[in-house]
Amino acid sequence: MQKLMESRQIQRVWCAIGLVVSLAGCNSPHEDTMGWAGSAGWGASGFGGTGGVGGIGGAAGSAAVGGEAGTAGVGGEAGAAGLGGTGATAGTSGIGGAGGSTPFPPEPPPEAIVVDPFPQPPGDPAKGYDYIINGEYQRLGPDLFAFKASQPLLAPGDALPGRRGDNVGLSYMFNAATADDGARVAAVNCLSCHATHIRGELIVGLGRPNRMVRMADVNVLGIAFINPLALNQSIGTLTRLLGGVALGVMDVFPYLASHRDPETLVWSETEQHFNPDAGVQGWVDIAPWWRTKKKNGLYSNGSGRGVQGHHMAFMSIFSVKDTTEAAEIERNFNDVAAYLRSIEPPPFPGPINQELAQAGEAVFVNACASCHGTYGENETYPNVIIPYQDVGTDPSLATGHWMKPGAEWYSQSWYAREGKSWVENVEGYYAPPLDGIWATAPFFHNGSVPTLDGVIDPSKRPAVWTSNMSEDDFDLERVGWMDKPFDGELTLDGRNGTFDTSVIGNSNAGHTYGADLTTDEQRAVFEYLKTL
Repeated sequence: MQKLMESRQIQRVWCAIGLVVSLAGCNSPHEDTMGWAGSAGWGASGFGGTGGVGGIGGAAGSAAVGGEAGTAGVGGEAGAAGLGGTGATAGTSGIGGAGGSTPFPPEPPPEAIVVDPFPQPPGDPAKGYDYIINGEYQRLGPDLFAFKASQPLLAPGDALPGRRGDNVGLSYMFNAATADDGARVAAVNCLSCHATHIRGELIVGLGRPNRMVRMADVNVLGIAFINPLALNQSIGTLTRLLGGVALGVMDVFPYLASHRDPETLVWSETEQHFNPDAGVQGWVDIAPWWRTKKKNGLYSNGSGRGVQGHHMAFMSIFSVKDTTEAAEIERNFNDVAAYLRSIEPPPFPGPINQELAQAGEAVFVNACASCHGTYGENETYPNVIIPYQDVGTDPSLATGHWMKPGAEWYSQSWYAREGKSWVENVEGYYAPPLDGIWATAPFFHNGSVPTLDGVIDPSKRPAVWTSNMSEDDFDLERVGWMDKPFDGELTLDGRNGTFDTSVIGNSNAGHTYGADLTTDEQRAVFEYLKTL
């Protein structure tokens, strides 16, 4: 990426106004001469200049992004060829520059680590959704009926369609299940981490920042504090969960694995196969499910490789009894993985300046696409991990990922049989696809940047910020969470909605590529990202 940015400052091959006629046109001739002509733009210092002669169009060729740039704003004085012309002179500011060839798709930066594809077994998305909201893949939790009596009333939008049996009327974060001791319990399901609200709407597949687990939320610990009687006879098995949480929220998975025989998956209270403490510090912002269709690896650092359903089924390590039960769960999780790959991101709910967004695409392709891919009719995605030393973001999760201590255990386990699934420790972060990026605030792997404009312009990242992440706290102008006083609702971490970037693991440094853009280019990219 750094090499790309340096090249950009030398060549500045961006156009005056708008969008490449088609992404395919970067590689092939295009004879569309229809464009945006006119005697005036949007102003001498903002969008504009004197207007364009060729506008969007002209004779495309090897220059791909060309045209004579203006002297100010996004655009300026457009060249005769416009966007996609044969090349012209560079402008002093705005989106424009000297002609030249821009490879398509853009090549990943030299430091990038490519994640290769792996064939995925087929699955039924409808069955996968049904299993997520009704299946018994996790069987630890408080007594079901005491829990139902204690849980807050469901909001109208939180009643999941398709619920059956004892799951009807249950919080979307829990499924009814039968524990090993025969008790019916309310067991935490996938949506406890992979569904959250934006502007009052529950979005299935959108990860929640794990620091925002509220004491009043319908979760195992919340109910335990509110109504200890709800634990009933399940308290013995719940100690497994609490043992892992004592190390850290994400360390619970290696903790539970460490007490299981890797080949049989049988639990042992006394034997521990490895030290599960990964030393993870700071918080984790959980990625949205809809990225699964593009990514060849799972998790922020791409450590989950091979068959996606195997890794997802591993999450049943909470309560799985043996490999017989694990095999049944895994078969269902091939359907779950298919469902995840079928999810589409929600569209941006606010206004979009389409002309500015079109100009932003050209900037994005030049400055961002080599890592994050291209979008539209001819989508590409490079599937790369960038070493944390190069991207500059907080290294804690890259060097101490929660599965790092269990990588060897996993490679020897039932889940990794036949070499179809493994954990790969790479000290870097996935450059994710940016579909639906507007909804994924706060940004970065640790959720340290509350708004999208702060991702593009590092000067807009607050050192400390506070948010309820409640219905009226989403800022459509800056695209992210407002910094505002907390409403007094307690959170599990005790910080009550405050994010301090000076805490180890919480740094908002790095990914400063947007600082090399002009203010107008930043604005254009920001607008374009709303369209993804």
